Amino acid sequence: MHRHCCFAKEASGPKIILDAQESNHLLRVHRAQIGHAVTVLDGKGTVWHTRLSSTDRHVAVLEVLHAETQAPMGPKITLAIGLPKHKILGEILRHATELGLNTLIPLATEHSEVHPHAERLEHQHERLEHIAIEACKQSGNPFLPKILNPCSLDAFLVSTAHNPSLKLYASLGPEATPNTPKGPELLWLIGPEGGFSTTEDLRIRQAGFTPVRLAPYVLRVETAALCAVCRGKG
Repeated sequence: MHRHCCFAKEASGPKIILDAQESNHLLRVHRAQIGHAVTVLDGKGTVWHTRLSSTDRHVAVLEVLHAETQAPMGPKITLAIGLPKHKILGEILRHATELGLNTLIPLATEHSEVHPHAERLEHQHERLEHIAIEACKQSGNPFLPKILNPCSLDAFLVSTAHNPSLKLYASLGPEATPNTPKGPELLWLIGPEGGFSTTEDLRIRQAGFTPVRLAPYVLRVETAALCAVCRGKG
């Protein structure tokens, strides 16, 4: 049986009408035919089981057969990461979404390879959300991660003052623990290539973050980020 996966934020029964982009992807890329089974994700935990009932003017109309609401798996994980190059950030988000990431926060730090430009934020956010949606469709993850706009490290640390999450950051310092603390909500802080500066490291520890050694060797930022998510979900 043919099975396809689509995304629709405003999905509801008894029929779901896909937008132009999702319709095009379903009908032209995947060549779905009338009667084919289609799974629809809304990014909020509901999975809609449908079948393609019509293609009115190249717009896919789906008949809802039944729906199920899934519960989030594992701890809630927020990943705050020093801004790497845009291509790398997108790949981190793609793989982290497949692993069950809940929130992504890009940070401007002293060693960041790129810095956010206000006039490009909307375009960058749209690009990242598109990557996350595609990762959800590929993996079947029914929860679309929340993607925040980039902010400075200092602003981020201030915002975490009353955050109930267990606050962790990747470190190679001698005080870093090799064991990952467990909790229902984890806030991971990952530095950019080159890591955090000495003054940033001090401010991070003063903000209550526990240093954790992810591996015995120096990791690339994308490796460290995915290792942190896996440690949290494992």
